[in-house]
Amino acid sequence: KSRLRLVLSIFYFSTHGSWWKQSDRWMSDVDPCDGWYGVACDRGDELDTEESDVPVSLLRLSENGIRGSIPDEFFMLSKLQTLDLSKNPITGSLSLEINKLSALTELNLGETRFVGSIPTQIGMLTALTSLEISGVEPWGITGIIPSELGSSTSLTSLHIQSSFLQGSVPREFGALTRLEKLVLKGAFTGTMPCAILEIGTLHKLEVIRVTEKGDEIEISNNTSCNISRDVEA
Repeated sequence: KSRLRLVLSIFYFSTHGSWWKQSDRWMSDVDPCDGWYGVACDRGDELDTEESDVPVSLLRLSENGIRGSIPDEFFMLSKLQTLDLSKNPITGSLSLEINKLSALTELNLGETRFVGSIPTQIGMLTALTSLEISGVEPWGITGIIPSELGSSTSLTSLHIQSSFLQGSVPREFGALTRLEKLVLKGAFTGTMPCAILEIGTLHKLEVIRVTEKGDEIEISNNTSCNISRDVEA
């Protein structure tokens, strides 16, 4: 487990672990898979290979006072399925290495202080079922929502919010045919793509446009689509 301990130790020190609200057993002699706070491992992947030397499948550290930025070494956790760093003052930009976490099914970066754009590589996370990215103002992601996310066809819940987002709501999201919840907020232009309104599984839809004055306008509907269906706002 030397590689696993190394990766988690770098993450701990890079995010000021001594200030975390809870860090039970972190940096102790205990095996990280046997009780480090917020860590779980998939024992079934513990084969005698280099790749499976980092078998962490879950890292859930929400509301834990994590600050600083995520180090590059973190993306060696290739078996990670659940990553929840929500409600932490963690900063920096979303790494272009995000696609290395190819096993991710749940990624929660809600109410954090990430800045910069969402990397297009996030669309390579095709196992994702739940994705949340949102900021706490005055922090927040910028740029556009990458259309590549339309390739993450396993998504059932997609939540991206930042007053600094630009561009339009990607019509490629119409390919997310398993989507049940879609919540978006940004300084969007254009109208709601009809292809999204046609998703049969969608039961919660909330898309908010933020104006230059800071007003928020609901744009979840598009009467020109001529689609009649009930969607929870």
